[in-house]
Amino acid sequence: MRNLLIVVFSAFTTFSFAQNGIIRGSVIEYKTGETVTGALVVIKNTTNAAATDLDGKFTLNAKEGVYDLEVSFISFKTLTITGVQVKANDVTLLNNLRLKDDDVALDEIVVTVEAIRTSEEAIMSVKKRSASMMDGISSEKMQLSGDGNAAEAAKRITGVSVEGGKYVYVRGLGDRYSKTTLNGMDIPGLDPDRNALQMDIFPTSLVNNITISKNFTADMPADFTGGLINVETKDFPDKKIFDVSVSTAFNPNMHFRSDFLTYKGGKTDFLGFDDGTRGLPNDATLQKIPTPISGASSPDVNSFVSSFNPQLGATQKTSLLDFSGGISIGNQKSLSKDSNDFTAPTIGYVFSLSYKSEYKHYDEVAFGEYQRYNDPNVYDMRYATVQNGQMSERSF
Repeated sequence: MRNLLIVVFSAFTTFSFAQNGIIRGSVIEYKTGETVTGALVVIKNTTNAAATDLDGKFTLNAKEGVYDLEVSFISFKTLTITGVQVKANDVTLLNNLRLKDDDVALDEIVVTVEAIRTSEEAIMSVKKRSASMMDGISSEKMQLSGDGNAAEAAKRITGVSVEGGKYVYVRGLGDRYSKTTLNGMDIPGLDPDRNALQMDIFPTSLVNNITISKNFTADMPADFTGGLINVETKDFPDKKIFDVSVSTAFNPNMHFRSDFLTYKGGKTDFLGFDDGTRGLPNDATLQKIPTPISGASSPDVNSFVSSFNPQLGATQKTSLLDFSGGISIGNQKSLSKDSNDFTAPTIGYVFSLSYKSEYKHYDEVAFGEYQRYNDPNVYDMRYATVQNGQMSERSF
């Protein structure tokens, strides 16, 4: 019974294929005679098609009848062959179908290429090809490290140090030797007494990369010596984004310390600015401050000293973990009401809000200054105004 089924199936298959014929042929170039690889051969008004192989040959299966064929390829004129007769159980040969060049003038095409510098591989490639000695960090690495702002991310670059959680110095040199640019343009800092820019104002969710050049080239500004820091921000997003980032840090010498020094400050201290609690009394702004040396009377001196806010006295509390977080929202909107109008101008926006809180505590701190002796013939300095103790600091 099994052998009978195989015989019946084979006979049915042979009968089915016997109703079809085969079209075979080859496609070559008209001028050179070379074979054309990948040319499309299609039976007109059908979906029956085949592509030429490496030798320019093709094969089509079709039912018995008369057909029109089209042969097409890029930069060649479409070739139409009419009246191709296909016979059942037979092969129709169409060898050496010649395609002529299509002399069509194309409009000018401008191709704009933008280097992707958001990955660590891209930063390594830029460093490798750079004419100057440079280093940097990509947004890909910033996301892995969980840094909340550009200052935290810059600390991971070789040769970079951060002072006060915001000022970035290169090679250990001071403020006057470093310069910061935004997308290659000079920008003013928030502190008029410093040349460096506060890097903590840039959340990492809006930064593509941070690069640092450590020597000069002709395209760089000439007012830096230690290093030129460039912050490259992201473009407007292609689709709506809503990013939330949160990071913490723990140091057993500084966090969860019950002897952390603090004071009862103002209501807006957590936002990083004073509400007047730390303001100096009015007499402190006088040209001649009431002190015993200035000749002021004892009641005036006592009144001046007692005018200071007693809440500035240090108290102890438990320090918490360092915390930083940020929220970013961005999108693009078309100015046309017609959603299918892709030529209408678009407007993009990016909003970002970041916040951080850091604790620092040191048990053994010594402060002092060197002074000259009253005797002008003594050139050695003496160590004066010595203070020893603990120091705590919380920054926002």
